[in-house]
Amino acid sequence: MAAPKSCDDSTVDCCENWRHEATIHCRDCTEDFCQICFAVTHPTRELHYHDDVQIKHKGIQIPKCSRSRDETSCVCVIINCTDPERFNCPKCFALHHRDCGRK
Repeated sequence: MAAPKSCDDSTVDCCENWRHEATIHCRDCTEDFCQICFAVTHPTRELHYHDDVQIKHKGIQIPKCSRSRDETSCVCVIINCTDPERFNCPKCFALHHRDCGRK
């Protein structure tokens, strides 16, 4: 097994060591790992069967609404929006972004 790429500005940080370039995404842990850290943290019987994919096949992950923890389906794209939470469920979006875009 090759040593992980070690750098100060990695494209995707390994969750175990931010100086390592992550190459694997564990769908069960929902974390990104370099190959060595993944092998070290997943040798047990329970973790050995976790579903892993190469980072390039990870896809886009849409965060849950931080207020309600419901599925996010609304994103505020207004440049002057002052609410720090851009990703929201429909209920929170209607409540917290109702004035976005209005002058």
